[in-house]
Amino acid sequence: MTLENETERFSFPDFIDRMTAGIGGESLLIRGENRVALYDTGMAYCGGQLVENVREALGGGRLDYVILSHSHYDHIGALPDVIRAFPEAVVAGGAYCAHVFLREGARRTMVRMGRAAAEKYGGDPAAISAKGMRIDLILREGDTIDLGGRTITAYEAPGHTRCSMAYMIEPEHILITSESSGILGGDGEMQPAVLKTRQGALQTIEKCRTLQPERIICPHYGMVPVRYTEDYWDRGRKTIEEEHEFILGLLKEDLGMEQMLTRYREKYYREERKDQQPLEALLENARATIALYAREEGKEIRQE
Repeated sequence: MTLENETERFSFPDFIDRMTAGIGGESLLIRGENRVALYDTGMAYCGGQLVENVREALGGGRLDYVILSHSHYDHIGALPDVIRAFPEAVVAGGAYCAHVFLREGARRTMVRMGRAAAEKYGGDPAAISAKGMRIDLILREGDTIDLGGRTITAYEAPGHTRCSMAYMIEPEHILITSESSGILGGDGEMQPAVLKTRQGALQTIEKCRTLQPERIICPHYGMVPVRYTEDYWDRGRKTIEEEHEFILGLLKEDLGMEQMLTRYREKYYREERKDQQPLEALLENARATIALYAREEGKEIRQE
């Protein structure tokens, strides 16, 4: 089933404005009666354009919150630009996200991956920086941000990362899901995104299912079609299990890491994904997933 329809996928409710400035995670401006929140900031290379988009949408008004999905570079890369432009904004995210922002190694990875994206999509790699990354407000399970007449409730959603979060917008009952549940592609296929815990990802799927959202917003995609909502969670579970079985098969062949990465790339780096994700990012994530499942199996991977 083909889902690639920009009119449909980007037809957000009138209180949500799409701020996305380039390739990377979606960035959305969510309005209440009294306050406004920006969900994610996308990649660093297009941070300047993101800020301009937000300024235009606000019309000189105030940005009250920046709410983060998790700590990966393609979702928070432009956060320093947003903080400089809107210093009054309260940056909210998971507790482990705040911890990641303090780790020098993690910040170096953000910069390295941000520079790779700038080289691929157009931008100045030398201008990429993680300086100023911060979390002001720690969000935990069930915490709520009040925008006035509209609330955003946080749900911990581990699996993709330890700091992944999903958010429910009320009263419309719209769920911004996390990558732990999988990523919907325009071809109707789900892409797996388990990096830290498969069991956590499966539990996240079941938690989100029980919330019974009226609509779903998927990272890297947008508004999930209503006709797709009912089996969204089953498709997410299926793609996680299929990836798990695929990697277990590679481990049984006793391949080295580079051999497994080649096979993974051949299977999962489809044409659509090539446009949306630098190869370096795919391989880094694949390495983490393969290492995770090898540890679960008690198997050492040959490093070639």
